[in-house]
Order: sequence, then structure tokens, then C-alpha cells
Amino acid sequence: MKGGGKRLLLIIRGEVFRLGGKFSRRTGAEESYKDQEDACRSHMDLVRKMESNGYTVDILLNTYSTKYDEDIKRFYGASLKYPHFHTTKFKDQYYMMKNCIEAYQKIQTPYDAICIIRSDMFLKQKFIDEYNPSTDTVQFLCVLYSKHQRSPSGHFMVNDTYLHFPHRYFDKLKAILQVPNSESVFMHHFHQYIEYIPLKYGTEYSLLTKHFYDANTEGDLNPYYRLIGRPESKVWHDEGRDLSELPEFKGLV
Repeated sequence: MKGGGKRLLLIIRGEVFRLGGKFSRRTGAEESYKDQEDACRSHMDLVRKMESNGYTVDILLNTYSTKYDEDIKRFYGASLKYPHFHTTKFKDQYYMMKNCIEAYQKIQTPYDAICIIRSDMFLKQKFIDEYNPSTDTVQFLCVLYSKHQRSPSGHFMVNDTYLHFPHRYFDKLKAILQVPNSESVFMHHFHQYIEYIPLKYGTEYSLLTKHFYDANTEGDLNPYYRLIGRPESKVWHDEGRDLSELPEFKGLV
């Protein structure tokens, strides 16, 4: 069932048919074909859920070309409006994200919200059930688990695998382009987003969950997604802990 008057742009970024752990850049692996197909089907489950909520959903795919490009197009079907298959790899995640934003800026269609996920994320039902495209704040999944919870400067860090921007905060998405190149840590990851682009919790940004999970599901069990092409942890390291333990959220949760 197609949506109604509201429009959501789902940006799916990163490497496809990926195989290996955190720093692997092996793509197009035959061994991960079924895993990637399952991940794409989970993305389409999210699309169908949003359509049932009255949204028209368009997909912008920003990835690298493999021998399975036509398969990816088939997995996403008519929802894939803006396919980008790069033949050379960007230096890191910052430049991939930057290119996503630049690609979005060329689109003339107006959108009510933008949701950004990784292409190697298999979305579990909990994410599909809880994601709300009408959320009127910038939204991240969570604060990272205790092992990676603080930046070198002491700021808490967020899970960067999922980003949501309502129309009124599209400027916060574009602000990524203005982050100076000297911010090398930010260029590699978006865990320090709140540190470099300050927002107020509860009114300007929110979290999908108050619990703590690492971004890498090989190291920490996550009920919202798993990353394909790598083993999935069976251990939730911060079970029972939540935002109430962090001074930044005292009195807010």
C-alpha cells in the first residue's frame, strides 16, 4: 500500500555484500549474499511499515558497485529512486556521508523527514516497530555502551548507525558539511555528533532507546539490528543500565 501526503527519504549508505569485522572493506562477497538480501528485505519491511503509516517512501542508495548491482536494484524495486554505485571507494565514512548529503541536495522533491541507515544493517522487528517518521527532533538510536561511551574530551557518544532528521532540522544534517577537516575524529565517525553540532536533549534531539548499545553488533548484542557479514554477539554488556546514570541527562529522564 502506497503512502499518502507525507514523504520520507530513506538514505541507505555504505558497503554492500560486506564480509569481515569492524575495519574490513571487503565488499561484493559471495559468502554474504544471503545476509545482504535479508538486510535489504528488512529495509523494505521498514518501507512498507512507513507506507502503512501514510508516508510515500523514496530510497536513496549510496554504495559501491559490485557484481550484484542488479540484484540490489531488484531487492529495493520501485522504491529505489536514487541509486548511486561508486566505482572507487571514499576514504572513510565521513566522505560517504558527505556525498549522501550532496546527492540529497540535488533532489527537487520536498521531504518531511530523512532517515539514514547503513546498508549492512539487518533491521530487527523492534526497530521497525519503534521507528516513527513523524518524530520532530533529530534522533539517534542510543548512547554508546560503557566501553566506548565517552570521547577523548569527555563528551558522551551516540550510536551513528541510524540518524533521523525532520524537515525543521534539515540544516543540522547539512551542518555536517561545514565541520572543519581538522576534526579528524568526526570525519571518521559520527559518534561525536552532539559534541560538534550541539543540540538540546528532549526538544532538539532524542534517542530511540534510553539503554546503551555499541554500534558494532559483533561486540555487543543489540535488539534493534545486527550488522551483516560478521558474527553477532550474544552478550548485552550494559544490561539494566540507562540514561539516568549519566549526569548530562539528570532530571531529564
